[in-house]
Amino acid sequence: MPRLRDGLASLACAIALTASACGGGERAQRTTPTSPTAASAATPGSSGGPATTTRVPASPGFTPMAAGGDDIGGTRDVAFPPRDQPFDFRQQLETKYRDQLKRQATSSYVDVEGDIVWTQEYLRYRVNACNHAEAVDRVFLQIDGRGIQPVCGAAPAGNVAFPPRDQPFDFRQQLEAKYRDQLKRPAASTYVDVEGDIVWTQEYLRYRVNGCNHAEAVDRVFLQIDGRGIQPVCQTVVVPPPTPPPTTGPPSQVTQSYTGSMSGVASDGQGGTQVPYNLTLLLKLLAGGGGSGEAAGTRATPIYAVTGTYEAADGRTGTVAGQLVGLPSNGDFQGELRCSKSGCAATRTFSGPLTSSSIRWGATAPPANT
Repeated sequence: MPRLRDGLASLACAIALTASACGGGERAQRTTPTSPTAASAATPGSSGGPATTTRVPASPGFTPMAAGGDDIGGTRDVAFPPRDQPFDFRQQLETKYRDQLKRQATSSYVDVEGDIVWTQEYLRYRVNACNHAEAVDRVFLQIDGRGIQPVCGAAPAGNVAFPPRDQPFDFRQQLEAKYRDQLKRPAASTYVDVEGDIVWTQEYLRYRVNGCNHAEAVDRVFLQIDGRGIQPVCQTVVVPPPTPPPTTGPPSQVTQSYTGSMSGVASDGQGGTQVPYNLTLLLKLLAGGGGSGEAAGTRATPIYAVTGTYEAADGRTGTVAGQLVGLPSNGDFQGELRCSKSGCAATRTFSGPLTSSSIRWGATAPPANT
């Protein structure tokens, strides 16, 4: 029971109370080649244009936005589509640039298959919390035969956001240099320049991971190329705002008990002798604490009705009645103590702070016989 540090001043009946006071558990790994090469069966492009390949690496099944999907070290990994579908898009893009946009052939050291595989890997790392440098490093480690690297963390909730286009373009230029200088690949002919390649491949993949199927993503990219503007994604995820913490009001009723000492008074011959006693209070909320203060958004100060009893070791007993302004854990009491021992009929008013562990009350008026 909490210790009473500061007691109560004397009552008329000779009572006074004194004070006391990037996970390594990545999904079953994608079968990414360490350095993609052209397929053995190739179909030459028309008009002496670039050859198109028909083999791409296998990929796992695809769920847009990884809904309820992969978990890397307890975090969501945004899944990308099977690679044969981005490869098909890239072949269609080649045809569109050649036949509709009438672009002239240019050259690239990165073949179409490698372009799709590594661009997709770079963007997969980016949407799974890797920055530009981290994503480039991870892709190049794969190309160097070091295996598939872990992603860097969780994708933010909601629709999947892609990086600014200048960063994938920088990656694509670095990839070009790596194929030319390190892998010693020969230049191949293509109708899609590097910038168009990275911009439209990124847009295709952005549509795919945001709910569009293969045909829908291709259509949306081609509408952009045709000047029809940026098309909406196929799935919009609305992230609800965080739930605010519950507002806890003051308790409606609480009982608090104290133990302390009673100071005797000269009239009964005890002088300053300390007589142990117990004090129990019942506090019932009368008003306030419900957000109904005068100013908008403020909380009114709680007011409690206080009743209780005390009992001393020498047989003295009495009652307590008054009000507490504030919380039972920290408030200000005003009220009176009444002596109820046989032959004693007196009251005295007291006030002072009250907490859950102590009271520090002092008399505010002389005792009154009743």
